[in-house]
Amino acid sequence: MEIWSYIASESPDVADQTIDGIYAGLARLALFPLAGRLRDELSPGLRSYFIRPRHTVFYRVKEDRLEIAHVLHHARDLSRFFPGH
Repeated sequence: MEIWSYIASESPDVADQTIDGIYAGLARLALFPLAGRLRDELSPGLRSYFIRPRHTVFYRVKEDRLEIAHVLHHARDLSRFFPGH
């Protein structure tokens, strides 16, 4: 996972904690899939959900599952991932 590798270059322990936090956030989101903010301005049907302390998951609700588009650090430039916006 790119997130883990980037953080682990400085601290594998912090990288592990970050990934654990992301998975915990995704588990909460699975229970409440409409909790995220609708982000049609980025892409139709896209939602975003902030995962503390620093990441946002971009996803779509597809019938009985979540389709994860990206998990990004909050400081990332969204135009790299959602061209034209």
